[in-house]
Amino acid sequence: MIRKFKLLPLACILLTGSIQANAVTIKNAGFENGLTYWSIVEPGRASIISNSGTQSLQLLGAPARVHQWIDVEKNTDYILTGYVNGSGKIGVNNGHDVVKKVAFEVNSWRKVTLPFNSKTKSRIQVYTKFNDALQHGYFDDIQVVKADAEPEHPIEPTNPVPEQCLVTKLEVTASDDGSYDSNYSPERAIDGFLTNSSRWSSKGIGKWIQLDLGGEAKIDNIKTAWFSGDKRTAYFNIETSLDGVNWTSAVLDAESQGDSLLNSDDLSDAFARFVRIIGHGNSSSEDNAWNSLLDVEVHGCSELKESPIEAPVEPTPVEPTPVEPTPVEPTPVEPTPVEPTPVEPTPVEPTPVEPTPVEPIPVEPIPVEPIPVTGTTYYTSADDLNDTLAEAVGGDEIIITNSGEISIKNISFDSPVLIRAESIGALKLENATINNSNNITLQGFLFGPSNDVSTLVKIENSTNIKILRNYFDHLDVTEGQSSLVITQSSQYIEIGYNEFHDKNISVVDGEKNTGSYIKLQYDDGQMTKNAHIHHNYFNNITPYLIDGVPAGDSDREAIVMGISSSQDIVTNNVVEYNLFENCDGENEILTIKTSENTFRYNTFKNSMGSLSLRLGHSNEAYGNYFYGTGASDAVSDDNYQTGGIRVYGAGHSIYDNYMEGLSGTSWRLPLLVDNGDTSDSSNGDNHQTPTDVAITNNTIVNSIGGGIYIGREDSKYKNKPTDISIIGNVVIGSEGLLFNNSADSDTNTFSNNTAYATGSAVVNGGTILTSAQLKVLTTSPSVSAPTPLTPSDVGTKAQ
Repeated sequence: MIRKFKLLPLACILLTGSIQANAVTIKNAGFENGLTYWSIVEPGRASIISNSGTQSLQLLGAPARVHQWIDVEKNTDYILTGYVNGSGKIGVNNGHDVVKKVAFEVNSWRKVTLPFNSKTKSRIQVYTKFNDALQHGYFDDIQVVKADAEPEHPIEPTNPVPEQCLVTKLEVTASDDGSYDSNYSPERAIDGFLTNSSRWSSKGIGKWIQLDLGGEAKIDNIKTAWFSGDKRTAYFNIETSLDGVNWTSAVLDAESQGDSLLNSDDLSDAFARFVRIIGHGNSSSEDNAWNSLLDVEVHGCSELKESPIEAPVEPTPVEPTPVEPTPVEPTPVEPTPVEPTPVEPTPVEPTPVEPTPVEPIPVEPIPVEPIPVTGTTYYTSADDLNDTLAEAVGGDEIIITNSGEISIKNISFDSPVLIRAESIGALKLENATINNSNNITLQGFLFGPSNDVSTLVKIENSTNIKILRNYFDHLDVTEGQSSLVITQSSQYIEIGYNEFHDKNISVVDGEKNTGSYIKLQYDDGQMTKNAHIHHNYFNNITPYLIDGVPAGDSDREAIVMGISSSQDIVTNNVVEYNLFENCDGENEILTIKTSENTFRYNTFKNSMGSLSLRLGHSNEAYGNYFYGTGASDAVSDDNYQTGGIRVYGAGHSIYDNYMEGLSGTSWRLPLLVDNGDTSDSSNGDNHQTPTDVAITNNTIVNSIGGGIYIGREDSKYKNKPTDISIIGNVVIGSEGLLFNNSADSDTNTFSNNTAYATGSAVVNGGTILTSAQLKVLTTSPSVSAPTPLTPSDVGTKAQ
């Protein structure tokens, strides 16, 4: 096995003082002078949330790290102490044969203690790192003393930090997504009145009211009072956020308490600026989609702290006070750059850029945890990786130093081992295979372009595997190739913050050039389960052309789940916060042939196809955005059509999706519950007739095909959908059929839908709907278009 170590650059070595009798001099140990005397890898800054004094160090993103070199005595026992708050690591590192660190994740100031021995070194590096679990890490009052001595002045918290504040009602402002009942606006829920006439009401599963505290604070609890609480039960979740973009679940599956009084839900001292209450309707037999909140209060620290979304605070420049070194006996100066010793060095805490951690996304039932690198750091080649893995234990990280192939087989750990490039995208690997293994993370690599492999990364029969912040490149590849294939009984696979680019060769010698970006593959009765696919960027799959005309079937989807034989397997996969842009390879951008999966908060932009629930049952699709923003970058043809959601099968829920400017007709209509050709889910690769599907609170604007189709007159399949519920949807347009009820079944239910037609648009096709089923407007309703995800929100560089 080959281990490689990188020498610390001389510019980062700062001699910072002399040895006192007991305590070691650490300059600006309390960060009262900002970051003076500390070397920093951003993002980090001074903060007013302090343990003592007026300032502390705040690290709030990757690869944040600060360090300072200090003088110690050789072969001496020391104790490093520091006050910490949030999530991070603190440790010492002498360059070769001492590596000590401790990780923390706390919601209040805590003192951490780390014993260590200086061994042969007279200089050590004290450092802090960000761990990205609580979205911040604070550090203050760092000391190093000899193990047989106590600090001369023990430091206790003196400032009114959030965890010491008197819990009280906090001032808030309120808003929602703009869909509230015009008589019951968000500000009515914070006016202190528990009356029915003063409430926030919004209809639809997933509707929310958001509270802004004006700055970061510690939140102890949320109190809510619900309309008609003595007659019905309200269902809701609570989320918190520091920036209003990234949200963390605080309370799941909450219920009102049988009255209309203020009742409390504990938030366990969460730090946040924003609180969002997400309604999931109520228990009444009528109008059970309403969310009606009489009043809400946020209780926590009475003194608000700085908000991380504000511009960083520049510390006031302070002229550093010269430190007179204590006289010492003259001794030969130990050379700094290289420790000349024939002994193979022990791993060192690397100075290079830290791996970018993945923001935790609260998803049920798949908890997303940060990668705790609490152990040893190894440097090795791709060829020697398996030798290193044989020595590694859970919590270690392994940095690959040169290109090659990775093959990991029959290796398991009790906690994650991180295998990464030294910096994101800095190293190309030909391909990687993980087989029958557990708790492995691959991060920061470049895969492709290459014509030599059919799959860039393959995961077989493995669990707890993370594929994070990698770049998959297929540019000019002329062989059928997939980016990532997961197969056999793999479980708990996380695929996050990756980029998938440029399947730009669609035909080779007249044949389809196949291959998907991600394939969850059926194998001998087994399917991948509990996969979490999030914050990825899927970009540029060029259309498959026949005689210059875009064709819809080329086996080049962005994501594929299963085949016909897997349709009844419950897989519980979650696909969320991904951006699909110019993914034009298929009628189906996503092909889903398994059951009980969730697709939410994704953006589909200018992509020729649909999210297709092709086979299976009980899938959910909600909160997705579909934008057909223009023509193809590769071809100009009427058959280039951008679509929305296409549905077959039973028990699906399609709600709160937004679609605008789509050009699809036929297969690629904005929202199509299609005819089927079989009544069950066991008849091969046919199309199971849709039944028991809920289409609720979707919004479709200015799309060529119109809007919502229940059945299709020109379908070659003859079994029409049954037991379909179409409630609370809004369609606005100047072309096509806004609501097409061609199924014409008494089992289908329409209610409280809205249409506004201009131009050549037809409000109602098929069986005519009544005014109770469809309200036809003469003026355009107010619709707020949501902001789609952009490339900066996803992929390898997103925070």
